[in-house]
Amino acid sequence: MPDADRTPSPDVRELVGRWHAAYAERVEAFVRGITRDAEISAEIMQTVFAKAIERCPDALRTPDGDVPADEAEHSDARAWLYRVARNEAVSRLRRQGVERRALGKVDVPRPAAPLADPLVVGERVDALRAAVDSLNEKEQLLVRRHYTDGWTFARIAEETGEPLGTVLSRAHRTVGKLRTLLQGLDDD
Repeated sequence: MPDADRTPSPDVRELVGRWHAAYAERVEAFVRGITRDAEISAEIMQTVFAKAIERCPDALRTPDGDVPADEAEHSDARAWLYRVARNEAVSRLRRQGVERRALGKVDVPRPAAPLADPLVVGERVDALRAAVDSLNEKEQLLVRRHYTDGWTFARIAEETGEPLGTVLSRAHRTVGKLRTLLQGLDDD
C-alpha cells in the first residue's frame, strides 16, 4: 500500500483536532487515574489520538463512509476515545506486571565488590588487553567493534562480508576464550 493511502485527509485531522480540544484533558485525567503516572498517561494519550487519526473509527463515520461534519454526528467519539484509552492503559499495566514478574524470576548475579585499589584495576585492565591481543585478527576485530565501538553483530557481519550466524558463533567462541584466559583473575 503506498504511503499516500496512509496519510490522513485534512478533514480527519481537523475532526481529531476537535476531539482533542474537546476531550483530551478529561480522557487523560481518566487514564492517569488508572495508571497513577503522568508520563505513562501522556504516552497513552499520544497512542489514543494516533489511533484516532489512523482509523477515524468506522463506527463514527457517516453511512456514506465520510468523516462526520458536526458534533451531533460524532457524539460517540468521546465514548470511543475513553474505550481506546482504557484498553491502552490496561494493556500497559498488564505488560508492566508481566515484566515485573519475569524480572523477579530471573536470577541476576550480584556484582563483585567494587575495585577500590587502582593497582588491582590496572592489573585487570592489562590482563584484559593482553587476553584480547592474544586472540586472532578476526576475533580482535569482533571484540573491538562490538564491545568498544558498540556495533551490532549484524553491522559487523555486513562489514566483514560474513554471514550473521558465523559472526555470532565467533562471538560465542571468543567470549569463551576470554573467559578461560581471564579465569584466574578473580581468584586473587
